[in-house]
Parts: sequence; structure tokens; C-alpha cells
Amino acid sequence: MIAGCAAVLAACGQVHPGHVGIKVNQYGSGAGVVPEALGVGTYFTPIGTNIIEYPVYTQTYTYTAGREEGAPTDESFTFNDKNGLNISADIGVSYSVQTALAPALYSKFRTDAKGLVATQIRNAIRNSFNDRASAMGVEDIYGARKQELLTQVQTDVAAYFKPYGLTIEKLFWAGPVRLPQQVHDQINLRISNEQAALAAQANVATKWPIFQQGVVDLRWGAGPVGDHRPAARLQFWLQPAVVGRIVPRGIVPFFSAFDGCSPPAELAIVET
Repeated sequence: MIAGCAAVLAACGQVHPGHVGIKVNQYGSGAGVVPEALGVGTYFTPIGTNIIEYPVYTQTYTYTAGREEGAPTDESFTFNDKNGLNISADIGVSYSVQTALAPALYSKFRTDAKGLVATQIRNAIRNSFNDRASAMGVEDIYGARKQELLTQVQTDVAAYFKPYGLTIEKLFWAGPVRLPQQVHDQINLRISNEQAALAAQANVATKWPIFQQGVVDLRWGAGPVGDHRPAARLQFWLQPAVVGRIVPRGIVPFFSAFDGCSPPAELAIVET
């Protein structure tokens, strides 16, 4: 009797709490994926019948270059900007499976939850990054349009899996975008210079409360304007009192260097 009970139990499969089951028959007239999803419980599974489980609660997986999360191999994504520059990033995904569509999901991809993460979801994210990033420059991806890019990829991936009941709830950056070191340093230097320029402009604004826009000729040396050829033209926000005059350097807002050269000795305001 005990042996009989053990045999019956061995011929049973289980769907655990938080999961949905898919019954797959390998033999007979009913071979294939049973179209009805299985709820939590124990089911008779004779020889040739298996139960595959998918989680119906939110799962999160992170694809990284390191070994602290995900697989012990480099799972990060590498893609190119519009100029072909290699960019890499760690990406996280949160997903869940809709109970009623679980059989359709398995029928389409023929793999369990781990397989979906390792292959199908990963491939869809990679393909979308390759497509979307190729329309952006590296400074867009690294800067102002970084979140826009991720939103586009999430929309693509979610739309691809939606008919099969796999809900892509969220994609997120799991670390900084990685660029070639030289490109990274150049972008950071530009950002630093822009921040310094904004700080200088804010400092000038506290000293010159009334401004209008003007165009100045930069001239090297001292003396009358006619004695010197203009070296360049720049736009500044100038106090009206100096418009139309030749003024020494420092009277109007002026940065301490221009194109790597020494500052001009005087500014000739030629337009307003």
C-alpha cells in the first residue's frame, strides 16, 4: 500500500504559490501544450507529461558585466551610437506572466522562466538598443536623452511580448553608461567647462543687473580701433552704458581665455 501511494505521488506534478502551470503532453492524441493554464495545486502527470511553471508575481533580473548579480559571466549590453562608437551598459528588467496567456507564452518560446530571461528577453532588449541607439549621438545617450533611449527600448520590448502574456513592467539602468575612456574624458571636460561658464555668467549677473545683447570685435593690443584687425566676433550680454564705446578688458563681462589665446586688450562694441 505504501509503495502504491509513493507511485501515485511520483506521478503527480505541482504548481507552487505565486506561479501558473502549463501542462505539456508528449504522447498520445493530446500531445502538445494544453491550452488551459493550471492554478496552484497538485496534478496527475503520467509518463510523458510535464508541468512547466511561470511566476505571476513581479520578477527582477539584472544583466551586468560583473559577477555580483545575474550570471557569473558578462551579460551587459553593447551597442553603437550613430557614428559607430561602442557603448556598453548594465540593464535591469522587471517582468511577470499573465496567468491566462501562460500556455501561449510557452507554445511560442518553448522555454521556462530562466530560459526567457537568458535568451528571449535579453535578445529583445539587445535588438532594440541596437536599433534605437543607432539614431543618437554618444552625448545624447550619455546625457540628456539617456532616459528617452531606455523608454524607447522598454516600449519596444513590452510590445513584442504583450501578445504572449509576458508583461515587461520596467527596464532600468543598473549602472552608468560605459564609454571608451578617451570619449568619456572629453565629454566630462566639456560638461565641466559649461558648468564653469554658467557659474561665471551667474557671477557677472550679480554685478551687472541691466543688460542687453551686443556683438563685439575682439582686437589685440592697445590703441585706436583702426590700428588693429578684428581677431574674432563674439556675442555678449553688455551693459547699455558701454555700447558704442571702446572699453578696456574687464569693463564688460569677458572670459579669461578665447580659443586658447590670451584675452584681447580691448573690446570694440560694433552692434547691438
